[in-house]
Amino acid sequence: MKGATAVQSLLLGISAIVVTAIVITAFARGDAAPVSASWFSPFAFPDTLTLLGATVMAAYMFWGWESAFSVVEESTSVRSSGRAGIIAILVTTGFFLFSATGFLHALKPEQLADPLSGVTELARTFYGATGAAAALAAMLFATVACMQSSVIAGARLTLAMGRDGVLGTSWTRLHPAWGTPVTSTVRIAALAIGVSLAGLAVGSLSEVVVAVVNSVGILVSLMYGVGGIACVVTFRHELRGRIRDALVVGLLPLLGGIALLLLGGLVAYQQWTSVDHLAFDPENGRFLTVLPLTVIALGIPTAVWTRYRRRAAYFTQPPAPLAPAPAPAAAGG
Repeated sequence: MKGATAVQSLLLGISAIVVTAIVITAFARGDAAPVSASWFSPFAFPDTLTLLGATVMAAYMFWGWESAFSVVEESTSVRSSGRAGIIAILVTTGFFLFSATGFLHALKPEQLADPLSGVTELARTFYGATGAAAALAAMLFATVACMQSSVIAGARLTLAMGRDGVLGTSWTRLHPAWGTPVTSTVRIAALAIGVSLAGLAVGSLSEVVVAVVNSVGILVSLMYGVGGIACVVTFRHELRGRIRDALVVGLLPLLGGIALLLLGGLVAYQQWTSVDHLAFDPENGRFLTVLPLTVIALGIPTAVWTRYRRRAAYFTQPPAPLAPAPAPAAAGG
């Protein structure tokens, strides 16, 4: 994990430095549009459906923040994973607002239609060919870092699923020297490479990125929505205790889960009705809807088979009880 952490830090560090330099220059030299408070207002959207679509895309921005929890067993402290997840949300939000504001200030409307090309052109305008190359390198490094974090989290997830009987025991094989899930890592990495190559067959890099955001946004909203409902169902017997528990594992996950399920369904409906035919095209709304729904549809029979055919203990074992409330501090004498 130390090697992966070093690579991750290097890739994201270089990307952050390049993007920060471009954004600061965009604020200083950009003149496409003055910075406006309406950019940060949810009431500035032209209609409700556009607001809902933007909300789902915002949910996608936070996809993967829970990856920190997948390495909790390899962390020196249990609490460090939780802190890392919260820090990731705050840093992602701040960096997104900072970058988006700078790009909106400097990019023209036609450039915003293709943001990846627009950012590259912006870097070329500010710093010449070297700036454009640096912007492309930053995008590449960020993409590799995201893929690496997905592989790390996915390998730990499938390791846990194999340990609990949801997947076969081959997923639990560890490297004899490093103690990492070698089989899960190799399989997840191969799957990621295969999906990436398949994506290149659909269109250009910018088209694939936009298609992934639009389609995976639906999948992420449904995944987190089901996760919120599952949290309430799993800990339903704990909701009659402390008010804090009822709020944290009951009310908030329930409201968030319902909201995300509704958002995912509405965006799927919006994309499906945006065109009148299905085409293998990253800009076709029905294609962007069928893609995530197909992933979900493939998972349902797999879950049923695992539950009733494999009879994995994961589906029948009782959940671990919530941690007891801390004892009040003794009064000083």
